[in-house]
Amino acid sequence: MTASRPRVVLVWALALGVLLALALPRSRIIGDGREYLLYAQAFASHLSPEIRPADLARVAGMLERSDPGLGELALRFGNEQQVGALRFGGGFVTAPDGRLYSWHFWLYPMLVAPFLLLAQAIGQAPALAFTLCNGVFVAGALAYLLLRWQAAPAARALLAGLFLTTGTTYYLWWSHPEVYTASLLLLALMMGSDRRYGPAMLASALAATQNPPLLLLLGGLAVLGLWEARRARAPTRRAAAGVAGRPDGRHAPRLAPLLAFLAASLAIAALPALFFGATLGVLNPIAAGGAADPGLIGVQRLMSMYFDLNLGLVVAAPGVLIGIALTAALLAVPWLRGLRVAAGAAPRPGPHRGFVAAAVARPGPVLLACIAISVAMALPALSTTNWNHGHTVFSRYAYWLGVPLTFGLVVCLQALATSMRTAVSLFVVGVQTLVVAYYGLFGNTWRGDYLAFKPVPSHLMRHFPALYNPVPEIFIERIAGRELPAGAGSAPREAYAFPPDGPPTKLLVGARLADAMIAACAPASVVRVEGGWRYLNLRPGATCPLPAGS
Repeated sequence: MTASRPRVVLVWALALGVLLALALPRSRIIGDGREYLLYAQAFASHLSPEIRPADLARVAGMLERSDPGLGELALRFGNEQQVGALRFGGGFVTAPDGRLYSWHFWLYPMLVAPFLLLAQAIGQAPALAFTLCNGVFVAGALAYLLLRWQAAPAARALLAGLFLTTGTTYYLWWSHPEVYTASLLLLALMMGSDRRYGPAMLASALAATQNPPLLLLLGGLAVLGLWEARRARAPTRRAAAGVAGRPDGRHAPRLAPLLAFLAASLAIAALPALFFGATLGVLNPIAAGGAADPGLIGVQRLMSMYFDLNLGLVVAAPGVLIGIALTAALLAVPWLRGLRVAAGAAPRPGPHRGFVAAAVARPGPVLLACIAISVAMALPALSTTNWNHGHTVFSRYAYWLGVPLTFGLVVCLQALATSMRTAVSLFVVGVQTLVVAYYGLFGNTWRGDYLAFKPVPSHLMRHFPALYNPVPEIFIERIAGRELPAGAGSAPREAYAFPPDGPPTKLLVGARLADAMIAACAPASVVRVEGGWRYLNLRPGATCPLPAGS
């Protein structure tokens, strides 16, 4: 550790401490928080994930003020819909033997349980337990980043700052595993970049227990680690790099320990399927209960995940996306080569080591790889039937899917000449600072409401309606101001108009009404979207007879 490192760590520790202190009063049981709180209470009471009547009663008492109907509602948990031998309801499932579980896995709430006991011991609200647990994971990720990650001090500071300002503060106070997932994902990427493939696989496996798309990262780390281990075993490589050594001074992974880590990681990642298979007879109760549909995976939802103006990544991390575009241009455009290290040049002297040093020499493939990791993990997440799900500022999925993009941006910026790297970094940080100022540090303002249109898409739909055609559920639920039970598929009407309080500029109509409405309204453009819905984008001043009840 350099002489300045302790001071840097102290500054970040103080900053995180202040952030956590400000977040604690905002802690809420929100989203699927009921499920996670009941799991945490079950582990705190009897070290078991089975949710017993005493756990339901205890949690109902905890939330008597904030959720007064929970006691009555809990009687229907896991009892509303029969699917085979299982009964579903309210995010819970009742096994054939009558035991009640959440259809989410229990590892994250098990880790919350000690903090719940602490909150109960000091007479605080149970929601504080989740914020404290989330804070521990953020602290762990930042500790590795500042103390172990093999990068320059400026790169470490930039990554730490962007990690906090691209969604972490928005979800720190949530009773949800988003911060848990994002922190472990960042750890896995940093450890993998340092060629610590074993711990990186463990981190991704732990994250995958709550968000299964992380299995793809686990697989990628395993392939990369095994490939490097095998290459290091080749006689020609050993002779060129020294026994088990590498030209950059780091040891290549050894095969036997790597295989042990891989086996442990696969065992952890398989826990949800093994547990639910043994207790419920299905590997994935969320899919069995109809909350996931692979048929929904498509280009429109993929674009929505990243670029939708109400819930996409662009809403909360525009600086990162613009920074990636600028960096890619500086790396790709021939006449800009003078602004960066020439392609193929050896890494510059300095504190860069390992993966970061390699990225200085070949940043293009590294940036593409990080984008590919994010997109690959996004694909399974597109299958959720609840697309306009509860969130703060932007989609909970988009939050952790943005971590590989932020990581790739910070790493590849190191390939630019100092002046350009500084300029792009300051620009990205400036944009993200403005975004956080706009939404508030914790995002819990009217601008972050997931049941109301944000100002920019509202303006576009009023004046340039053809430019914004979201997934139907986003449009329907934000017009209705409430969340529908199963997304747009259960919409009570077949026609929705925006704005709802004046002459319409944009209509969403179902397939049955589409032809008649197109003939009656003569829209400027018609856009087909998922579920057979169509957007009719009207000309300025056009009149359109709307069906009754729309």
